[in-house]
Amino acid sequence: MNRFIFANPKLCAGCDACVDACADAHKAAGLQAQARITIVRSGDVSSPITCRHCENAPCATICPVNAISLGENAVELSEADCIGCKLCAVACPFGVISFSSSGAKGAAAKDDGEREASAPPVAATVAVKCDLCSFAENGPECVRACATKALFVVDAKALRKASTARRKAAVQNLPSFIDSQGE
Repeated sequence: MNRFIFANPKLCAGCDACVDACADAHKAAGLQAQARITIVRSGDVSSPITCRHCENAPCATICPVNAISLGENAVELSEADCIGCKLCAVACPFGVISFSSSGAKGAAAKDDGEREASAPPVAATVAVKCDLCSFAENGPECVRACATKALFVVDAKALRKASTARRKAAVQNLPSFIDSQGE
């Protein structure tokens, strides 16, 4: 099962600390200086949204140059291989793939100014999506930066724990349900 970041909208303050931390962490790692998380606001409710790292990721399936691929525990994007065609954004059911031109460069050049034959040109615009801060020892920076602890990483263990808690709650409520059926 792929890991992903989930947000509890009841805890989200809509402060954008996660967005800023994400952009800063990626910029420091030499990647596109753009956040891979977005705050969606509706009325009084705010909730961060990011890549769900789908098991059968439509973005990876549609990418014509395999810049997006299914990794061991996540859907991975190679900014260096992206050609900026934007098909991945069209295919994403969550609308979490965005595009950036910050830091994008032209083709690698030799000392004499000619393009290196083995180096493909880098797109002027490249896709950006959550990578779970795979470059960071402490995991996703947005989770660490969230003061209200609204963000957390979901993995198979976390899903099992949540399912077990829900089953226990359902069993505890069962007697009152049975009693109400007899009335």
